[in-house]
Amino acid sequence: MKIFCSAYLGIFIFFLTACSATIQPIHDYQSLPIPYSGRVNVSTIESDILASAAKAGWIAETRKNGHIVAKLNKDSQQAEVDIFFSEKVFSVLYRDSINLQKEGRLISSDYNRKVDQLVSAIKRRFQLQRSE
Repeated sequence: MKIFCSAYLGIFIFFLTACSATIQPIHDYQSLPIPYSGRVNVSTIESDILASAAKAGWIAETRKNGHIVAKLNKDSQQAEVDIFFSEKVFSVLYRDSINLQKEGRLISSDYNRKVDQLVSAIKRRFQLQRSE
């Protein structure tokens, strides 16, 4: 009997730990530098962000000057972010989600992984443009 209780307790702790490990604070990226040398216009930055988002699998559209909304649909999950940008910095901020276990400022690690990949794609594009 004691062995069964210990086994059940171990299984319970394992599942509790596994579930909590998949929920994390939301990754918001604010005021990341745009590494272009010299003067660059906002429309070039907008084009680079749109291309990066598309390459990473996101559907992105310009809402107004300096603001893009990007959406990613995967299975029954959806992530949506606001991307704000100027000639010097860009930010990627949580906007909305579906089926990603959002509670307050916590969300599924799936969301953070996809947003991290989007930000990396944007940074890579900026680096490529800078080196040309």
